[in-house]
Amino acid sequence: FLQAAGTVAGSVPDAQFLLCGSEITPENEELMGWISALGLGMYVRLLGQWEDMPRLLTACDVGCLSSVSEAFPLSLVEMMACGLPCAATDAGDSARIIADTGQVVPPANPTALAGSLTALLQLAPEARQALGERARQRAEQHYSIERMAQAYADLYAAVLEERA
Repeated sequence: FLQAAGTVAGSVPDAQFLLCGSEITPENEELMGWISALGLGMYVRLLGQWEDMPRLLTACDVGCLSSVSEAFPLSLVEMMACGLPCAATDAGDSARIIADTGQVVPPANPTALAGSLTALLQLAPEARQALGERARQRAEQHYSIERMAQAYADLYAAVLEERA
C-alpha cells in the first residue's frame, strides 16, 4: 500500500492517506521507517484505533484494500456502504464484492494499485460520487445485515432439506 501511495502522491499532489488500526500510530517505529523511506511523511496520517468508522470513511474520497490474502474483506463492504468507490487487490471475495463499482488489481502489485487509486481520484467529483453511490447501493443490496441473515437462513434450510 505504501509503495502505491508513493506513486499516487507523485500524480495527485494533494492526496492524503489515512491509516487506522491497532498499532497504526507514529509510535510504530517500523511503520514510520517505511513511511520515511518512501518520503510519505506529509501524505500519510496514522490514526491508531478508530471507533467511528462511518464518520471517518464519509470524509474520504476513495477506499483501498491492499491485501495479499483475504477471505471475505468486511472492511471493503464497510467502505462501499459509506459511498466510497474502492481500489482493491484481487484477494478473496474482493472482485465479487466490488463488481463494477470500483477497480480490482492483482495482489502484490503496487504499480497496478497506484494506477487504480489515481484513476479513481482523478475522476470528476460528480463521477466519483456516482460510482460511490453505486458502491453503496451494491453493499446494501448484497451485503446488508438483513441480506446476509437471509442468506444464512436459506443455507441452513437447504442443508436441513438435504438431510431429511
